[in-house]
Amino acid sequence: MPLDFFLTLRGIITPRRGELTPVRLLLQVNMNGRKRFLKRLLAGASVGALSLSPLRHLEARDKPGRFQPDGLDDEALWEEVRQQFTFAEGQIYFNCATFGLMPAPVQKAMAEAYQKLIRGRYNLSKKPRKKVAQMLNAEPKEVALTHNTTEGINIVAAGLPLRRRDEIIMTDNEHVGNALPWLNRARLDGVRIKVFSPAPTAAETLNRINDLVSRRTRVIAVPHITCTTGQVLPITEIATLAREKGAYSFFDGAHGPGTTPMDMAEIGGDFYASCGHKWLCGPPGTGMLYVRQDRINDLKALMIGAYSDTGWELSRNEVRLDPLVETAHRFDYGTQNNSLRVGMMAAIEFMEKIGWEKIHARGCELAAYLQEKLLEMPHVEMLTPVEAKSRSFVIGFKVKGRSLEYFRKNIPMMSRVRIRMVPESGLNSLRISTHIFNTKAEIDELLAFVEATKL
Repeated sequence: MPLDFFLTLRGIITPRRGELTPVRLLLQVNMNGRKRFLKRLLAGASVGALSLSPLRHLEARDKPGRFQPDGLDDEALWEEVRQQFTFAEGQIYFNCATFGLMPAPVQKAMAEAYQKLIRGRYNLSKKPRKKVAQMLNAEPKEVALTHNTTEGINIVAAGLPLRRRDEIIMTDNEHVGNALPWLNRARLDGVRIKVFSPAPTAAETLNRINDLVSRRTRVIAVPHITCTTGQVLPITEIATLAREKGAYSFFDGAHGPGTTPMDMAEIGGDFYASCGHKWLCGPPGTGMLYVRQDRINDLKALMIGAYSDTGWELSRNEVRLDPLVETAHRFDYGTQNNSLRVGMMAAIEFMEKIGWEKIHARGCELAAYLQEKLLEMPHVEMLTPVEAKSRSFVIGFKVKGRSLEYFRKNIPMMSRVRIRMVPESGLNSLRISTHIFNTKAEIDELLAFVEATKL
């Protein structure tokens, strides 16, 4: 079945208004024509014979040289970027902290790679790993390609050499993906978790962590950017503190890549897990785990497979497993979907074309604009720090006197503006994620709604 037919049915590619998709064609031909058309689809007839390119919706927006952000500034640049994304009709999307929208070049790269895959060209490309390493300013041997952030967290939480009564320092603003793996390790092995609340400033947050450190502290496992309020933690300073205290540093980096330029060499952390489907605007099912080279052998590989080893034998004459590879590749193994990896690489390349610094500045500009306007509303309780270095692309706040149930029932607005409600940590707040395709006009529309919610 041609890919365009499948993707249109699944809603992955949204045709432009008035275009003939395979489904619409099927409805517009006569009965005999429908039978012939369906027969050709099911028989795998060539897309060209049907004059239906499986990528035509994407090619219309992403022909070679079409997306050219170079030389564009200010709103002209961001309008050009915005044109690469497909939005649900009438919807304003403020939720990349949960799931990022995929631009046309990413969809196109995935579709082309999947076409090769289903035709038997299934070899994994080495380029995505190199591209991820380049983005992180790390060595390819320090990067494992996972399926999501949580998988990377589990690899670290389960694999570190921890004993009963060892201590792990965490925040009370964790995503379930970082909370459960460490809680599970505590339940299985009797390690202890010590919890702190991030402070309004980076300096005070670091002090709170330092106050919890004891001779039993083995791991500081905290978010780079919290999922609840978007607070940026001072991870470079935290990594330095951990190293000075003889502890490991681990960062849940789900909200790092795509919002801020990454430099693992400068950060100096031991482990960093992230994903491709949020701020990088890549496909779901893609992730990355950074393991600093001198920490690879500290991390026990509990699950291994093809590509994890340097050799093995299992026969009547010999039973042997040679040492594992001396790289983070030991943590990703077996058959994987190359089209997803290619999609993540395309997402990184898309971002590179815009420029990491420009992306960071744009997202922060929009978030600061939103926060500034919300702070002018007496009925809004701001949760995200106002300190610039502790704020990124996410703004979290509460509306005084309004429960989450109130917003869930406010269907006309809440179905049009996609945001995230945050029941975690008892916050019962709202979270707004601003990214490169958003505009101040969209923020103004949201602000008008918030203004109208006051009692």
